[in-house]
Amino acid sequence: MVRVVGGVFLMLAVGARVARAEGAPDELVMSVGAFDFQRGEVETHDTRAAFSAEYRAGLGLWLLKPFLGFLATTSGSLLGYGGVLAELPIIADEIFVTPSIALAGFRPDASEDLGSTMVFRTGVEVSHPVHELAWVGLSYFHVSNGGLSDHNPGAESLVMSISRALDW
Repeated sequence: MVRVVGGVFLMLAVGARVARAEGAPDELVMSVGAFDFQRGEVETHDTRAAFSAEYRAGLGLWLLKPFLGFLATTSGSLLGYGGVLAELPIIADEIFVTPSIALAGFRPDASEDLGSTMVFRTGVEVSHPVHELAWVGLSYFHVSNGGLSDHNPGAESLVMSISRALDW
């Protein structure tokens, strides 16, 4: 699964024209949304609100940029992650698609068990600039242990975000 996602991610990066801008600034991304929204009450638990913060480096290797993030849910689950992403313009500096993949550490709450404390976070964001240094976006991501254990329910999240370029 991780190899397939990595291959798709690499093909997207190879086929892209350019990232948001050459020498793009570092970014801070704040998000709010729903964690594990697709399971809902099926497994006797409710969707939880999620709050996250990410740091995205402006410089990277070709189109790939490193990023670090932290997510907390209203029920107490915590996810810390780090990986790579690629900002791909779809409509000339108006709409960007940003696929990402990350390795993560997961501390579950009492009702959430993803089968492992080491998990993978794969996702995609669609964003639009609202200012020369700010973007709004909608992200969908999946968190899973990738088959590291027999129990692997996974969790899907949908979040709204705002990104702000950092002027150091």
